Amino acid sequence: MDSYTVDQLERAINIWRAKQVSDKDAALCRPASLLAEPYALAIIERRSTVDASTLSADQVDALKQALEPDSIKRN
Repeated sequence: MDSYTVDQLERAINIWRAKQVSDKDAALCRPASLLAEPYALAIIERRSTVDASTLSADQVDALKQALEPDSIKRN
């Protein structure tokens, strides 16, 4: 996928929030936190999509794992 919509970013953040308890002081879990910055920037800049090439490998991983549940690594 070459880009992600703001809706996909928001959905991924909410999926991670539901799956993993927040860290101390109600901070977002790491995967949700990774996605918060590109989500916020897209909102502020009034963009409807975020180009995947602007995301780090960890951010893309967090998106894929949330949006494509079969890609989540199982122990």
